[in-house]
Amino acid sequence: MTSTPDHSVRSGEPDVTARVTPADRGMIRAAGAAVVLSAVLGLVVVVVAAATADGPAVTGAVIGTALGLVVTIPTFVTTLLAPRVSPLLAAAIMLGGWLAKMALVVIVLLVIRNSPSVAVTWLAAALLIGALAGVALETVLFSRLRQPVQISSDQADEGLSSPRSRP
Repeated sequence: MTSTPDHSVRSGEPDVTARVTPADRGMIRAAGAAVVLSAVLGLVVVVVAAATADGPAVTGAVIGTALGLVVTIPTFVTTLLAPRVSPLLAAAIMLGGWLAKMALVVIVLLVIRNSPSVAVTWLAAALLIGALAGVALETVLFSRLRQPVQISSDQADEGLSSPRSRP
């Protein structure tokens, strides 16, 4: 006798595990593509640093690539989790992820700012190229996804059917 998970409503909230829509899957693919693009471009910067510069340049490029991924991976994780949790929890995950990644980037930059074993120029190049390319790709792909806005007829009748007069 096998038991199946109980997805019944216990706390008055609907089951959110089954509401991954095609648009959600598109957002997950877009965020995943941004992570891959960030990693590939970061790897290119590391290879160029290795081919044209010294050890500190490679170290800086590797750290910059890692920080570029720190910027893009939380967005991917958020898009994976958001359809499966309540909107409030999704917002908390998004804001917490943003705060954590910014704190991590700042802390790493403060720790290595005067290190002679890290070329800051290469670090900055890898970080900017990886993070900005990832964010740009996310922006383009997310803007192509059209999330439908659903307004019930009660909501429409409540505020949209009659114009409000201003004092």
